[in-house]
Amino acid sequence: TQYTPGSAGGAETITAKVSIAAATGTPLTKEISVYAAERVGNTAAVGAAAAQTASVLIAYPFVLATPRVVRKLGIFAPTQSPDALVDAQIGLYSTDTTTSLNVLAKTTAKIASGANELEIPPQTLAAGTYWFVVAYDGAPLIYRATANPIILRYKTNHSFAGGLADKITGLSTSDTTLNTFYSRSLYLVLRK
Repeated sequence: TQYTPGSAGGAETITAKVSIAAATGTPLTKEISVYAAERVGNTAAVGAAAAQTASVLIAYPFVLATPRVVRKLGIFAPTQSPDALVDAQIGLYSTDTTTSLNVLAKTTAKIASGANELEIPPQTLAAGTYWFVVAYDGAPLIYRATANPIILRYKTNHSFAGGLADKITGLSTSDTTLNTFYSRSLYLVLRK
């Protein structure tokens, strides 16, 4: 038996009946809880594909108005030229200071074109600001909306080989006149 979720959360019951050639099995039931998921951020291309500057770590802000359970980190990526997977380091961080962040979860992944949803250990987040951190190996194509500058944090000279630190320090804050960064195709998958 395979369960296919609907569009809303709630209580569900799965019933399975196993039969063999010589006899009929007894139906068994299992109650499960189904939770609705919400995707917060940009789940599709926000603009044209452009090359990410190599060795730059980006900390992209997400504000949660209410406590939520985060389950996955999402990146919507363009097709590379030539077509290839992109090595990425992805993490979810909380604010430490104006120049540092503390890890909540981190992973490495090979990003394909289209939607990439990366599972992290589920955790409840209080209302507040969190940081989606991403660093790429090299300078792959990413989606970004050049008509939508955004204030985020960043670090140049990030060593991909060194991985994402548990505490990222030495971050700078962008502004929309001197060092322009744009809205990107990044999102969080949250349980309602």
